[in-house]
Amino acid sequence: MKSRMVIGTLYVALGLWLVGVGLAATSDVFRLSAKIKGEIQYGVTNNNAILGIQITSDNLINLALGNDIAAKVPNNEELALATDCRSDMKMIVYDTSNESNLATIAQLVLVDEAIEPDKAERISNFLVPGAGNGTNGLTGGTMLIYETLSLDVSNCVKKWTGTMTGVLDTVLPGTNFTLSFTTNIVDTMCTNIICCSTNVMDDTTNITCCTTNVMHGKTNIVGGVTNIFDCTLSNLVVIINTNIGPIDIPVIIPSTTFKTQGKKLGTLVEEP
Repeated sequence: MKSRMVIGTLYVALGLWLVGVGLAATSDVFRLSAKIKGEIQYGVTNNNAILGIQITSDNLINLALGNDIAAKVPNNEELALATDCRSDMKMIVYDTSNESNLATIAQLVLVDEAIEPDKAERISNFLVPGAGNGTNGLTGGTMLIYETLSLDVSNCVKKWTGTMTGVLDTVLPGTNFTLSFTTNIVDTMCTNIICCSTNVMDDTTNITCCTTNVMHGKTNIVGGVTNIFDCTLSNLVVIINTNIGPIDIPVIIPSTTFKTQGKKLGTLVEEP
C-alpha cells in the first residue's frame, strides 16, 4: 500500500512538471548580422542638414542594454533571432554563457504570409517595446520588415532574412561640460596730470605755472607734474556651465537587411 502511494505521488509530481514544461516557451536562437544605414536630421534652425549614420550589431546591443553606444561588447553577448518554430519571433540580445535573453530589441508581429513546404515569405511589424535606459536606449519607432524563411522538415525556421524600413527611435546622452577661464588685466597704467590752477576770469584763461603751447595739433604742457602709477589689478573670472540633457534621435531607415548566420546558436527557454 505504501509503495502505491509513493508511485502515485511520483505520477502527480511528474504530471505537474510536464504541465510546467508545457507552459514554458522554447525557442531556437540564431546569430544575426546587421548594419543599419540611416539618416538623421542634424543642426539647428536655418542650418539643418541630413546626416548619414550607421548602427552596427554591437551598437544595437549596447543601446538595448543601456550601455555607451561605442562600448566593447563581451564575447558572450550576441545579436540574435529567437523563434518558437515560426511563432513568437523576436530580435534579442542573447547571453550564450547561460542561454538567456538579456534584452528584447523588437517583437516581430505577423501581418500576413505566403507559405509552401520549405519556404515562407511574410510581412511583420517590427515593434520596439523599449530597451536600455533614459540616456542610452531604443525608445520605439514605426517599422515594417519583409521576411524570407527557409523551413526544415518540421516547418520551422532553418534560415531567415529580414529587410526593415521605417523609423527607429533612439536616445543618446547630451553634452555636459564646464568652461571656466580667467582674464587678468595687469600693468594697467593710470595718468594723473598735476598742473597749475586754471583760473577763468573775465572770459580770459590764465594759466599760472604751466605753459600750454598748441603747435601743429599737439599740446605741450610745460612746468606741470605728470604722475603715472599702476591702477588696481583687475581679475575677471568667467564660468559657463553647459548641460544638454539626453537627446531623442529618430533614425530614418530606408532599407536594412538582417540575416541569420550559420546553424542554431542555442536554445532559449522563457516562462510566459
